[in-house]
Amino acid sequence: MKWLVAGICTTLAVVVAVIGTVVSVWGAGEVTVPTNVTAVAPTLSLSQNAYRWYENANALTPTTPLADESTATSTPVSGTVVRLRMNLRASGLPLSAGAEFKLQYSQSTSSGWADVGTSTPWTFFDNSGVADGQVIVTTVLSSSDVGESYAESNPTAVSPNEIGKNQEGEWDWVLLNSSAARTSSWYFRMVYASGTLLDAYTSYPSFSAVTVTTSTSSTSSGGSVPPNIGFVRKKQPSASTTASSTFFPPPPPVVRPDILIRCDFNGDRVCNIIDLSILLFYYGKSGSQVAVYDLDGSGKVDFPDISILMFYWS
Repeated sequence: MKWLVAGICTTLAVVVAVIGTVVSVWGAGEVTVPTNVTAVAPTLSLSQNAYRWYENANALTPTTPLADESTATSTPVSGTVVRLRMNLRASGLPLSAGAEFKLQYSQSTSSGWADVGTSTPWTFFDNSGVADGQVIVTTVLSSSDVGESYAESNPTAVSPNEIGKNQEGEWDWVLLNSSAARTSSWYFRMVYASGTLLDAYTSYPSFSAVTVTTSTSSTSSGGSVPPNIGFVRKKQPSASTTASSTFFPPPPPVVRPDILIRCDFNGDRVCNIIDLSILLFYYGKSGSQVAVYDLDGSGKVDFPDISILMFYWS
């Protein structure tokens, strides 16, 4: 019985203590709850966003697109000059004017990145009518808010305009395919002049690989026919054939893929009158802008180039 009385007493003591605490809080009218909040300062996040490929123009604003916005196009032939408009997006904070960037290339988005230089597969090109570092007046990308600079070298000129928070600034790069293989895909990205990567890459300007296929021709007996010029003997005469049926015009020559790429200026996979017309349009001209039509590498589009194209006529 003693332990029962002791237990009841202990329980009553606890209840009284709780009631006393509740009454005390109620009487106070309010309770102070600590609300310490630490503010986190925003930071700048810079991401590579939209792009578009254009034909080169000796002017600040390119006008002839090679593909839709943020869409790859085929790797151009060696000697071709192209323009790349691309923009960067600032998030968290504005990007103040005065930033410098470099353009890099690779055959993969995951590795192998290198700066565009003077002796790389992709090099810069000098347009005589535009100054390196000239401020872009007219943006061409749908998401761009401000123009930055035209670039013919690494690094860029310091950015002339601030990119506001959640806005995008546009750059213009002029590139020459110096020795980049058409059978490879190529990717490009901007980094800070120090080599530091941007915070994010939404998309990469890219060229897609060109697949060149060749067809083989054969005689009626199944033998392979090599490239020919003129008439060829289809088969040995026999008693059942006549002289008039012995000779036939040759099939089109089988042009090596590397040669076809050079002389097929309009991309229809043959070297014909259309390509000759294009070549004649540039006849007598010289310089890096017409290097793609200078088949013998003499520095000028002239008669030897016509001879080369005619040799591979198909």
